[in-house]
Amino acid sequence: MEPNGTPGTGGFTVYGDWQEHYFPSTIVGGEEEPIIDPLGLSDADPDGDELPNLLEYVFGSHPLRPSEKTNFMNFATMAEIEGADGPQLVFQFLRRPDMEDVTYAVDLSEDLKTWALSELMEEDLLLEANISNRERASVIVMPPDSSNLYGRLQATLLEMKDPVVEE
Repeated sequence: MEPNGTPGTGGFTVYGDWQEHYFPSTIVGGEEEPIIDPLGLSDADPDGDELPNLLEYVFGSHPLRPSEKTNFMNFATMAEIEGADGPQLVFQFLRRPDMEDVTYAVDLSEDLKTWALSELMEEDLLLEANISNRERASVIVMPPDSSNLYGRLQATLLEMKDPVVEE
């Protein structure tokens, strides 16, 4: 990490490098393979802030210092979008712009029982620069006929099979 840089960002482009920086592996006894600190697993939450390590990596926050979720997500905002017919529901989150190993999806539900997953491609995201080496990613979500809409961001490491979901 650069002096006076943002905690948690450190210029890491893949999770393994970020993980090794904050949770170094150790060689125990005569073992050839390093042992990964379980606190560094993608679904672990060593600082107890309810943001698992994968989301700390995605958002550029520090995995050992509690963060407020509201610093990184503004799930639903009604906004006028140029060329759209009326206000649109916009789902927003902050992210580190340099990650090479993360995909995103938005899960939407009108009743919290049935969820519709929409994988996001980079071209689906409206991006704008932000402070602290992050960018604001926005996705336009068409409002349903009902007045209730719930959303959650899903981030997945490319080599992972089980995604980490933030509600």
